[in-house]
Amino acid sequence: DIKAALAVLSARYHNTALCLVEGAQGWRVQIRATYSDVIRQAWPERPLKLSQALLETLSVIAYHQPVTRSDIEQIRGVAVNSQILRTLFDRQWIVERGHREVAGRPALLVTTRVFLEAFGLQSLADLPVLEQTIVPLATDC
Repeated sequence: DIKAALAVLSARYHNTALCLVEGAQGWRVQIRATYSDVIRQAWPERPLKLSQALLETLSVIAYHQPVTRSDIEQIRGVAVNSQILRTLFDRQWIVERGHREVAGRPALLVTTRVFLEAFGLQSLADLPVLEQTIVPLATDC
């Protein structure tokens, strides 16, 4: 019944500025991409500025989840700024999901459905595939 209702709704929006789109959190009605310039002019939006450190931290969490703060630091090779994690929590892009059973019981961090929606993904399987780059060691030859 739900699929039939979605099909009817999609058909109803066929020749309009609206369309029905499936996202990570379900279905939503949104403006068609062809009208994006008009909408942008009517409601200018400040571009979202994300620092390199924030993007690296978010990438480590997304690709290696569940991870601890020390896992992130080990992978990035630098300490994680508390403000970066606070920003990711405030935007609801990450949450704590349990604790690792080691000394200190550090929190395990994972991404959320809000993260998927923000980056236009339906699931983690939609993340771009990372290429493994092997850098040869320098030799004196």
